[in-house]
Amino acid sequence: MSKKGFKYIYGVIKGSEKKQISLVENVLKDGARVIFNHGNGCVLSDSAWMDYHSLSKEELAENLVKHQSTIEKMMKENTVIPMKFGTLLNSDDEVRVMLEKGCNLFEELLSSMENKIELDLAATWNDLNLVIKKISEEDEKIKSFKEEIAKKPLDKTFQDRVRIGAMIHSALSEKRNKLKDEILNYLSKVSIEYQVNDVMDDSMILNCAFLLEKSNEKSFDRMLHKLDKQYNENINFRCVGPLPPYSFATCEVKKADFEQIDQARKLFELREEAKIIDIKSAYRNLVKEKHPDQFSSDQQVQKEFEEIQRAYKILKNYCSDGRCSFRKEDVVNSFVVDRFDIAGTRIDNR
Repeated sequence: MSKKGFKYIYGVIKGSEKKQISLVENVLKDGARVIFNHGNGCVLSDSAWMDYHSLSKEELAENLVKHQSTIEKMMKENTVIPMKFGTLLNSDDEVRVMLEKGCNLFEELLSSMENKIELDLAATWNDLNLVIKKISEEDEKIKSFKEEIAKKPLDKTFQDRVRIGAMIHSALSEKRNKLKDEILNYLSKVSIEYQVNDVMDDSMILNCAFLLEKSNEKSFDRMLHKLDKQYNENINFRCVGPLPPYSFATCEVKKADFEQIDQARKLFELREEAKIIDIKSAYRNLVKEKHPDQFSSDQQVQKEFEEIQRAYKILKNYCSDGRCSFRKEDVVNSFVVDRFDIAGTRIDNR
């Protein structure tokens, strides 16, 4: 394999071949190019092999910036479906196979994400110490307990002070959750959906990605401004975007897992070749037979039904191009394209 024998995958776009080539030549540059198959284009660049898990923090951030920058340039001209950061394929032919295997998913996502943007919002307390001080002064249980332990010798109050800390932390969490719900309920009025991510520390109230129509971006900004006034600037709102739909439509491509797929095939009693219609038919029959509504108190049936759901997703993703072979030699040389569960996974360098 040559030094640049691999293909680094940025994302998938739709549009005329002429328009996409123009995008690459005039907007992306930097060695990026596009491969077409099944009506979609994959934007990629030639790359050396790289183990992204072994990179230093600085190297990882540098590569992530390039990945996100390229996708965000693509977004200016096209609807884009981002690929998982660090996706490498072996050849142009593998890229074409990926576009073929993922064509139905890409079509679905490209359609659903058209004219959509992502906005990432972080809400933090401007002064966490002041918030904690107010909780200590205003919470009657905490006030009462602090007055009680103030009467004891200091060397006898260690456990009591630990308990006070726990009470404050619990009250802080309750306050955070209440504010988070208020903010989400308000901003969801102009959002299609949102993805709540973990907060980084106690000072953070909300860490969330919002998906919305491009036309609602100014409305979202106005509502944020109102929230800022409502909370008397005690909360700092930091909004990043517009971005491609990283949190809602990022895809990943993986080598097909023969054992997993074969197990699902046997559960659905399929032959060595099948069409997607065969998979759907077998799924409907199994659902009728094993739906938990018919066996409300049977935990084993519930587990079997969940396994049917998992197997259906595995088979549907593997056979996404309509027809597939379950022979081992065909499975091990194929790919599965799926939506990437990005929650809590994305490295955020912004």
